[in-house]
Amino acid sequence: MIYLSKFSDNTLKNSLFAQAIVKIFGSLISIFVASLVARYLGSEKLGKLFFVLSVIGILSPISSLGIKGGLTAALCKNINRKKYIQSALILEIVGRTLVPLAFAPLIMIFESNEVLLLYFLACIWNIFLSFEAIEVVLFNQHQGRLIAKVEFLGVLLNLCFVLFAVYTSMPIYAFVVMQILNASYRFIALLCICSETSLKDLLRPLSREIILSLFKCSKPLILVGLTISLYTKIDQLMIQWISGFSYLAYYTTSISSIERLCIFGPVLFNTFASKLSPEGISKKEYIQNVVYYNRLAWLMGSFLAVIGIVFMPSLIMLLYGDEYSPASKVIYFFFPTIFAMIVGGASGVWLNVNGHTDIMIKRAALGAAINIALNLVLIPRYNIYGAAVSTSIAYIASVYIVGVYTSKTKGYFLSLLLPFSSTSFFSSKA
Repeated sequence: MIYLSKFSDNTLKNSLFAQAIVKIFGSLISIFVASLVARYLGSEKLGKLFFVLSVIGILSPISSLGIKGGLTAALCKNINRKKYIQSALILEIVGRTLVPLAFAPLIMIFESNEVLLLYFLACIWNIFLSFEAIEVVLFNQHQGRLIAKVEFLGVLLNLCFVLFAVYTSMPIYAFVVMQILNASYRFIALLCICSETSLKDLLRPLSREIILSLFKCSKPLILVGLTISLYTKIDQLMIQWISGFSYLAYYTTSISSIERLCIFGPVLFNTFASKLSPEGISKKEYIQNVVYYNRLAWLMGSFLAVIGIVFMPSLIMLLYGDEYSPASKVIYFFFPTIFAMIVGGASGVWLNVNGHTDIMIKRAALGAAINIALNLVLIPRYNIYGAAVSTSIAYIASVYIVGVYTSKTKGYFLSLLLPFSSTSFFSSKA
């Protein structure tokens, strides 16, 4: 609380608190819903569902065209906002439609029609995830309370959908259809409440100049996102290949539980993004904002890591049952991952806002190289436990090594590493 008080913008604080409350509620509900689906489908079918979603996840940085990060950087400059928003939304819809379909032939190597149909349904769901571009606009306006209201209703709708599907014994496809309905609701709702865009804007011609400007910001982020998704999802594909769908279900259940803890991170990052640019403020104020931001990220990462290790294994056993006991055991190896996901996400926003996309590419490439190399060695021998160790090492290394050893970002990353130090790491460079 003391660090939040340093930010004088009450709208920003209210935005953050509203989202945090909904995230806590949503996280609890999603854990219950996930366990219900896991028990209903069983590990084999759940593994098929996770496999399809992992493929979509790997393709997501390409299909989204890096628009989310590019738009975040563009809005911080407050130039031609409406045109940037319109162009970003249309481009993301087009990308999310075409890219997954282009990769559909690769899924056909699976002789299972069930997997193929799940993939095509997931492609439709991926299109409606374009609502993330609208969220960027609302975050920039510090309107997190509006996002929280939409998300709150979405959580309740998802709960009702799942309960109905389980009660009526629906097939596995129904659970992807539910995600399509939920994502389409969020897309339409956010589009209606955002004052800077509307359905009519989607029909207007695009500006070539704006498109090129957006791609200039987003192009490096496509590579960053793809590299990150590869080293966070490739282990899931390798586990499926080596051990089958059931072990994929155990591993993904564990890492999904970790990700649900870390959903609070983007709330902090996106809400404070507009405070992390040195434009329009003094150097002293800028450094102060960055230091407090790093402290919040460090405290959040440490707290969530402890919560994850202490409570999540028992919670998984309680909710998922004995069939998923491997998921409860592997979660202990994700302790460093939880912390790294939070501070890594925080530093990623700072790097993007301040134009250091080259550093983002280098550290993502380092993380991917380490994770893939370790996966090749550890997964065949230690299965899901080897994958968890690989992921943790790769996350920690990618967050700090490149940033600390690069002169233009060294001050920031030392501040992120030692946020409570009395030393001013920004004394020479902001």
